[in-house]
Amino acid sequence: MSNALATIGGTSTAAKKIAIPANVPGRISLADKLRLDFAGDAIGTAINMAYEGSQYVEKNTDARRIAFVTLATPDYDIGARILIRSLRRFSDAPVFVMMLSEWSFITDEPDVFTIAVPELRRPTDAKRAEFAATFTKFWAFALLGLERIVFIDSDCLVTGDIEPLFEGEAFLACRDSVERVRTDIFNSGVMAFSPSFEQWNRIVTGAATAESYDGGDQGVLNTLFRNSVKFVPSEFNTLKHYPYFRAAEVDQTQIRCIHYIVKKPWEIWYREISDSFAVDLEDRWTRELTHDELLALVSHWRRTQFLAERGRFDVTRQSPRKKRKQTQTAIAIAASVILLFVLGAVFGSVMHP
Repeated sequence: MSNALATIGGTSTAAKKIAIPANVPGRISLADKLRLDFAGDAIGTAINMAYEGSQYVEKNTDARRIAFVTLATPDYDIGARILIRSLRRFSDAPVFVMMLSEWSFITDEPDVFTIAVPELRRPTDAKRAEFAATFTKFWAFALLGLERIVFIDSDCLVTGDIEPLFEGEAFLACRDSVERVRTDIFNSGVMAFSPSFEQWNRIVTGAATAESYDGGDQGVLNTLFRNSVKFVPSEFNTLKHYPYFRAAEVDQTQIRCIHYIVKKPWEIWYREISDSFAVDLEDRWTRELTHDELLALVSHWRRTQFLAERGRFDVTRQSPRKKRKQTQTAIAIAASVILLFVLGAVFGSVMHP
């Protein structure tokens, strides 16, 4: 994965790193139950120790042990930074950033911790390559030292109070369907749950073979937890296309979390036509950038566009002599093809008068 976005506009201090034992492997198959349990215990213990040293615990000694958890890769670095910046307007709960590889994660917010965790892989390849790394979010269920977790994908922007998700014990999530194709599945981009051995055991014993309708983590989690989930209003996880397809049902002033599925707001290229419907919501994300971050992102876009279009520039800059030679070659090839066709026709008429 590209590290280009991991350096955009970083001017503050690095988040606090959490170390796990060196004998924890860098990649683990979901079919390897022994390593899953071993690594899960190591990750949970390390995060528990970091939590004890957080400013939140120092100020709230008797408070419930709550935390936000997200998963990030270098190309999602700026997304994770904006997520955390937006979170801090509404909550001071600790934030744990699970990483698939270590890099210097820069943030200007307190109580942010990073931890490099093993990449989780299914025994069979994912149907969609972009979901291959997302199974790693399953480590959140191993954090048994916390009483309540709100997991948020790093392509989200918090625009309202989401602390109500910390209340109670139920597994909370929003329905996934944008166009009402299916209403019985939940989106795994925002989930609230109280970690338990029973939940972690479902991951350890079932995640490797559970059916996944989308080839990614969401399909697996729906198979394992669909019967346990309690649906909450879409304002807690508003998929960016939802206001377009269901405009009559959406009061944008009530949205608490925007989830930028498919095209990300820090990407220059559109992936599908419906991405163009969410430009206003992408503008809301862009307004969260500092001046330096915005300049760095625009610079990154310019370089990305140049590399993508370099072939066109190389063609237009060819010398007249080279162009004539290419034209002559093309004409010669075309003439040869026509000659072969004519000869074939003549030969056919001779053989079959």
